[in-house]
Amino acid sequence: MGKGIYFESMFLGPKAENAEEFEKLMLEVFRDHVFWRRNFHPDDPFGITEWDKAHPDYARTLAKFKEELYRLLGLLKNSSQPFPSPRYLGHMASDLLIPGLLGYIATLFYNPNNVAFEASPATTQLELEVGRQLAQLMGFDPAQAWGHITSGGTTANYEALWVARNLKDFPLAIKRYLKRQKQTADEFDAFAHQHFRQKRYVDVPDEELLIAADPLEVFDLYYQWLETLDEETTRQVQDGILQHHISQLGIGGLNLGKVLVASSMHYSWKKAVEILGLGRQALEVIAVDQHYRMDMARLKERLVSLREEGTPVLAVIGIVGSTEEGAVDAIDQIVELRTWAKQELHQHFYIHVDAAYGGYARTLFLNEASEFESYETVRQELTEQDIVKDWPSKAVFHAFRALSRVDSVTVDPHKLGYIPYPSGAVVFRDGRLKELIACFAPYVFRESGGSEEDPFIGMYILEGSKPGAAAAATYLAHKVVPLNRYGYGTFIGESIEGALQFYRAMKDFRLTYGPFRVIGQAISEPDLNIVCYAFNYARNGRWNPSVRRMNAFNQFIKDRFKFQVGRPIHSTDFILSSTELDPSIYRDAPRAFLQSLGVEFQEYQSGTEIFLLRSCILTPYLTMDYIEEDYLTRFVRQLEEVIKEYLDQLED
Repeated sequence: MGKGIYFESMFLGPKAENAEEFEKLMLEVFRDHVFWRRNFHPDDPFGITEWDKAHPDYARTLAKFKEELYRLLGLLKNSSQPFPSPRYLGHMASDLLIPGLLGYIATLFYNPNNVAFEASPATTQLELEVGRQLAQLMGFDPAQAWGHITSGGTTANYEALWVARNLKDFPLAIKRYLKRQKQTADEFDAFAHQHFRQKRYVDVPDEELLIAADPLEVFDLYYQWLETLDEETTRQVQDGILQHHISQLGIGGLNLGKVLVASSMHYSWKKAVEILGLGRQALEVIAVDQHYRMDMARLKERLVSLREEGTPVLAVIGIVGSTEEGAVDAIDQIVELRTWAKQELHQHFYIHVDAAYGGYARTLFLNEASEFESYETVRQELTEQDIVKDWPSKAVFHAFRALSRVDSVTVDPHKLGYIPYPSGAVVFRDGRLKELIACFAPYVFRESGGSEEDPFIGMYILEGSKPGAAAAATYLAHKVVPLNRYGYGTFIGESIEGALQFYRAMKDFRLTYGPFRVIGQAISEPDLNIVCYAFNYARNGRWNPSVRRMNAFNQFIKDRFKFQVGRPIHSTDFILSSTELDPSIYRDAPRAFLQSLGVEFQEYQSGTEIFLLRSCILTPYLTMDYIEEDYLTRFVRQLEEVIKEYLDQLED
């Protein structure tokens, strides 16, 4: 036996090949739940009797239900995207893990609400364990970290920025409190004076606390100080600081600084700064480079200019798996820049990584002991295990390794975790940070009391009611499929291999048809498993120089490879998605891409967006490693026919 799982047993399969096994387990899940219901006070009377079932209205109502159910099933068959098929090359979707599906379905019957332990005694424990599992995946100490399930990456991003905002204000909240408590201020100074330039904490300028102070160091110092106080004084200090914190006072006119993120960011960040009262002006985008990663030189320049302006930096957001391109920012360089800025600029900022899409790819770097291995070992093992060849690049390797050094990470089990929606997650390296957003609701939390025996989640999170089924699904999948190279890494790696093969096929695409010559090109080599690409044509040796005409060409291709509501799904051979490159966002990044296609850069520069075809290759079945059908070759042949159809129109 090999080290890895045999992942063919983990998916229902493109043709439901594991239907028999799934059906048996599904029946067992249902029967187990029926047994549970019948054995809770078995002497209780029946609520639904055989006489009820014999009533004409019972049969009539049941018939109506069946009719509507069959109508729903028909709608789903006719209008659902074929995510499990290798022919689906569109959005971030694929087949789901059987453990995730059955874990979710099994728990649905019990319908636990993980907002409070009392409503979810089983699944709250599972959610906390999932948090520890994801913390270990990111390289955090599971004993010190804190993580939990969210409805998705958007909510996780909101929560991370909420924590960052409240942490940024914490040193100021202490100062506001101490200014009103002279004796307490003297005691704090006696304990903490060596950490600050001035002897008295209340004399430290607000600007220094906002720009130069490391809030986490102050937070740590605060906890150390509390340990020297008696219980009553501790409670008074905690309550007093809370009353002077942004969570109680509101943001008012306080300027907590800028949030810096790559222009490839998810749209949730625009909403996050608005919802948290920071305002859209607080969000600044940093241009991406030719690899569609955050441009580190421009980030450094902006950090310097903000320091010169006296403007704080609240947070820098790194991206691991951008929504459109799947690009991986240089997280290692962001971490190094923070160290440099702290030493050279006396500037500090929080680092959050939005790895909603790419976070699970870190499994490819971990051995069975969850150790992050060397670059050479990772490349060798991935090749020898026939998982993925010529991957990762050194830039991607160093970015994933540096995740262990950031403050928090968003990661979505319902993306590369292959878990049913909704299952996002956020993980904080220092679990104490959850106290900064704690909210106590007596009717929900009083019963649990917060002890280790009765843990609770609801008071520390953004959301309220939340399905315990999502936690159970994620937990069961993690228990069956290890979070390492030999578990999740097997099929995530195979999807990356499929993306690399797809990338090479698009980059090397050549077609001669009458007076026309057609070439393909991708915007960059994929960091993960998303490929963005386009085609252009030459007539009689002259390349089309127009972005608009190239867009029309690729839009035609997309229209032939898209799902259309009302048309039977089986009539579509392959399904693609698309995106656009806005010059106001992407700036110079696509210059080399356009030049390679013979298209003039000036038209794009003047404001014309570039229309791109986009394929998220989540399926592990695009390559021929695990399936006999060569779907990639078949797609290229179909693509050639569609292109010829378009060129025939140009001839007319």
